[in-house]
Amino acid sequence: MFGMLKHHLHPGILLLFMWLCHLMEHQKVQAGNCWLQQGKNGRCQVLYMPGMSREECCRSGRLGTSWTEEDVPNSTLFRWMIFNGGAPNCIPCKGGETCDNVDCGPGKRCKMNRRSKPRCVCAPDCSNITWKGPVCGTDGKTYKDECALLKAKCKGHPDLDVQYQGKCKTGNCWLQQGKNGRCQVLYMPGMSREECCRSGRLGTSWTEEDVPNSTLFRWMIFNGGAPNCIPC
Repeated sequence: MFGMLKHHLHPGILLLFMWLCHLMEHQKVQAGNCWLQQGKNGRCQVLYMPGMSREECCRSGRLGTSWTEEDVPNSTLFRWMIFNGGAPNCIPCKGGETCDNVDCGPGKRCKMNRRSKPRCVCAPDCSNITWKGPVCGTDGKTYKDECALLKAKCKGHPDLDVQYQGKCKTGNCWLQQGKNGRCQVLYMPGMSREECCRSGRLGTSWTEEDVPNSTLFRWMIFNGGAPNCIPC
């Protein structure tokens, strides 16, 4: 092919053509697949992006990111993920042995576990927190301090925030508010308003007073329900 081209193409154009062919072949070899983790079986799992070079894949510094060199069709990727437990010949970006240059993201840091493997753990910055006492979270739970709440937020509760300082106020949860304006049909004593109203059930109401069971009994039997009823 190149012999025929020599008679019809200017030498400079021929050289450029050969260089482009070499570049395309080089890029084809370098393109592989980027994965979010390497499983315990040594295979790459959770496909992030196909057709990506190792440099692009590993640029983020995310712990666990791995790469496979084979530029295979989607049908092969599907078979690897569904039937083979992941892609073979998995190459971890970080080598998997140190925390050097590992980017865990905000509120986390890299820490070596007991098996000398790097792991991202929750480590929120609590240096600017002035209130050292308990706080009530928007989930209706009391946390010993704001730092403990931030750790809980990091561990899978991204919408969690401080509702107010101090322990969560507990009262009583009721299934309905009667026509007399009182809470009726006790559902659960000793429950915060957030926990009580979380279900969204029509009629659910709450009273703030944390009173003994004898008072609850008197309200229900002799007073037509609990006073100061707050509908959810």
